[in-house]
Amino acid sequence: LDRAKTHQQTCNGLDLPLAAYNTSIVNGTDLPDFGIVDAIERHSWSGETWSQCEVPPPSECQETQFTVIFLGYRADRVGKMRVQVSGMVFNQKIWKGQIKEVILVWNSENNLAETENGEAILKWHADPDVPFRVYYPLKLGFPND
Repeated sequence: LDRAKTHQQTCNGLDLPLAAYNTSIVNGTDLPDFGIVDAIERHSWSGETWSQCEVPPPSECQETQFTVIFLGYRADRVGKMRVQVSGMVFNQKIWKGQIKEVILVWNSENNLAETENGEAILKWHADPDVPFRVYYPLKLGFPND
């Protein structure tokens, strides 16, 4: 909450038309600029663990599996991503088969194989028994925006 308030104060002092940068949420409710600050302050936190992560429900709209997509572009962070991906791909005790595949969108000019962690990730990509693949939009001509 303190971090959000600090950002709010910083942005309010910049004289920027923040509304021009807003994007709408499809079929959802938009919060006003920094509306999360007010929502958190109004919420009663008694007896709740608000930071508790939860595994998704076993099915949603008759779907029983989902795809996880990571966007990667910094070679120095591949190791952290490798830990996250390996937990999703190889730890079925937690995910119970809910993850159909994990996709890494590598959006960098850097070669993923230039690091040890990147090489390990590429081995997963090459193994047809591992539900992991790498997609290279820059190689296909898509701009890095």
